Amino acid sequence: MRAVGALPILAPTIEFGPPDDASRADFVAARAADYAWIVFTSVHGVDAFFARANGVARGAGRIAAIGAKTAARVARFGAKADLVPAEAIEESLAAALIERGDSGDRIAIFRAQEARQALPDLLRAAGRSVDDVAAYATRAVHDPALAGAAQSADVWTFTSGSTVRGLIENVPLAQELATAKIVACIGPVTADAARACGLPVHATAAAHDVDGLLAALECV
Repeated sequence: MRAVGALPILAPTIEFGPPDDASRADFVAARAADYAWIVFTSVHGVDAFFARANGVARGAGRIAAIGAKTAARVARFGAKADLVPAEAIEESLAAALIERGDSGDRIAIFRAQEARQALPDLLRAAGRSVDDVAAYATRAVHDPALAGAAQSADVWTFTSGSTVRGLIENVPLAQELATAKIVACIGPVTADAARACGLPVHATAAAHDVDGLLAALECV
């Protein structure tokens, strides 16, 4: 952002922590070899899995990552993502897994406790056996400074639906303030969350990562 003359204001609206019950994540990670696919929808899911796997991952089935950043995180642990969909959304990931796999495949998904149900629902409808694992929890940050940061910024950028909801929790007049802002979202799911919270959306990234978000802003 600074390279194009913008002044970024860092205003985290969410934080990550352990799920309400970590026992299932421990159980599934210890039995990774029983699954045809281990699936990650964020870097946080990757971290949570490998923190529990203790080397078991080497005997696991194939690995699927929702996007390039998540695949790169897998590589940091000495593993390789065998599947990365063309579009970094749950629906594309589900379609790719169905195309590359077989009916009856056992699939473990390590993701946020609050994640959407599109991915496991689509896989189960296609005959897959899915363990949907709450690997971590996403919680809103409660920071009095967020309201001031939101008011002073000209552009609001969101990287997930949870960041949208985190802003709404911290900024009671967010919908009113947003009428004077440019709102940019990392992808269509985040854009839908913003609209559902009463915010306008002026830019949606075509490539669903931070680079794509910055590219979308350049077109506004």
